[in-house]
Amino acid sequence: MKFLWPSKEVAIMGSQYQNLGKDIQRNYHFNTIFVGSEKVEYLALMHDRFQGHKSSIYVCKSRTCSLPVFTTSEALQLLGDE
Repeated sequence: MKFLWPSKEVAIMGSQYQNLGKDIQRNYHFNTIFVGSEKVEYLALMHDRFQGHKSSIYVCKSRTCSLPVFTTSEALQLLGDE
């Protein structure tokens, strides 16, 4: 499937990463990988994404990440769900 449709990655950083992730994943997202962390940046996808004071969401497609968004509705728009 990876070769038929490009994958998407979603990195959620900050203290609300679990709640934001649950909200976004209420709908099915085909070929999408989700990662999240409160503070630790343990994957290359998360490198330099932690902002400290505010939880942020990055949607990445074709190895390019969006600017951070801060609400699930903005992330869903970037994922093409709204």
